Amino acid sequence: MRRKNHALIGVSLAVLMAASLTALLMINGCTLVPVNPNDTTPPSVVIKVKGPDGQYAPASAATYSASGGRLDLMCIVTDPQGVKAIQLSFLGNSDSCLVAGSPISGSYPIAGLPGPLQQSLVPNAQGQVPTELPLLATISSPLTCEVLGNPSQIGAPVGAQFIVQCTGQNWSSNPQVQGASATLTVSVD
Repeated sequence: MRRKNHALIGVSLAVLMAASLTALLMINGCTLVPVNPNDTTPPSVVIKVKGPDGQYAPASAATYSASGGRLDLMCIVTDPQGVKAIQLSFLGNSDSCLVAGSPISGSYPIAGLPGPLQQSLVPNAQGQVPTELPLLATISSPLTCEVLGNPSQIGAPVGAQFIVQCTGQNWSSNPQVQGASATLTVSVD
């Protein structure tokens, strides 16, 4: 009898969580639509950066302090026929690494960037999905580069840039309109 009650509680909690998520999406103004494999248009993807006023605004460029600034960003994927997935990736390389006050030329991967972030959706019990999906990220750690040698030395990237790429996907069965992406170029100072 105890196991049966635990199973019922687990099922009840899952139903409650699904209902809560649906209610939260509805309260936040998110529209739910049936999955549409016949969608003929790609999703819209925009990257927004949080400004000093605390508001997020669309951006294609930003700056970040290598010694440990803070960059808050949001990617939003929108599709009136339903959103399936979102992914954020961070790619960076520096042409120079400042070690003990001396710049060393070369090609150095930038360490301290977040790993890829992603969210994939599953339709609710009625086969519906939201028309909008946001993904938030914060970069707040110092960025470094490593000059390999004996011994290897850790430094700071100088004059570097990294790219934040956001990719969104809808439910279309046509690969040509399934996805879209946006990029943000971040200059490291």
